[in-house]
Amino acid sequence: MATLQLFSGETLSNMMRASANLLKKYRRHLNAINVFPVADGDTGANMYLTVEAIIEELDGTDSSSIAETASLIARGSFMGATGNSGVILSQFFGGFSNSMNNFENIGPEEFSQAFVDGAAKAYEAVLNPQEGTILTVIRKSAEAANLAAKNGSGFIEMLNTSYEAAQGTLEKTPDLLPVLKKAGVVDAGGQGFVYIMEGWLKVFRNEDITVTNEATEEIEVVVRDTEVDDEYQFCTEFIIESEDLTAKSAREMLAEFGGSLVVAKNADMIRVHIHTNDPKNTIKHCKQFGAISRLKIDDMSKQHREFLFVEEAA
Repeated sequence: MATLQLFSGETLSNMMRASANLLKKYRRHLNAINVFPVADGDTGANMYLTVEAIIEELDGTDSSSIAETASLIARGSFMGATGNSGVILSQFFGGFSNSMNNFENIGPEEFSQAFVDGAAKAYEAVLNPQEGTILTVIRKSAEAANLAAKNGSGFIEMLNTSYEAAQGTLEKTPDLLPVLKKAGVVDAGGQGFVYIMEGWLKVFRNEDITVTNEATEEIEVVVRDTEVDDEYQFCTEFIIESEDLTAKSAREMLAEFGGSLVVAKNADMIRVHIHTNDPKNTIKHCKQFGAISRLKIDDMSKQHREFLFVEEAA
């Protein structure tokens, strides 16, 4: 089947590189329109760092097999996941990559099924999934890809249909999330995922995917006029090293400690992203389940002020 020859480990690797380049180019724009779940101006940076961690994994191997490339994508995104959007994205890539390893050959139908499985995994990671976010954009684009593949579309036609669905869904995010409509922006995470899909399409269209400089046009900083959510002060991220703790159990256990909770599982590691007012007690509670590593605590109010200072200086 001719379509199978279009997809390889090298293709998959190039898709990630193209996406990383576009996220690098537009990360300041994504930061500027970041108003949900909190206006801390870091969605672009978080999504770029998460995908860049995938590139670092890919650069460390000469393998061109789909299976190994997919495994590196899952590992890189999990270990490098940063922020709410980064952890959600890592779970999408984890589900997408693990599903891909279930198939001997990858055609449009297999690819689209992996896309759907990745979307389901992303939703599963979030305690209270909110429509009008990156989750909605991922799900709608996956559904469009799946339908197109089942109707006989080849890779380019399938991805183009999916990309158009992603763009259309992104434009509707302000109607689904009042905070976006009030700010007059689309969801930053959803916009980031549209850039990821644009990178995928570039590979299949044989367009240039080399490193691009950051966009230099003037950026309107929406978060300047957006109130920071003052319910929780600290964005807290860490990994619990535990074989026995499940993602579901961790999610239920951590729900009482804060909000914006995203929990991901990979092998014997649980990655946690939570907004809380008591990071010390949250971490202390989690230590009973295993060693804590990759701890990162950010004061979101301070982040907001620093982001505005940097953008105004720029």
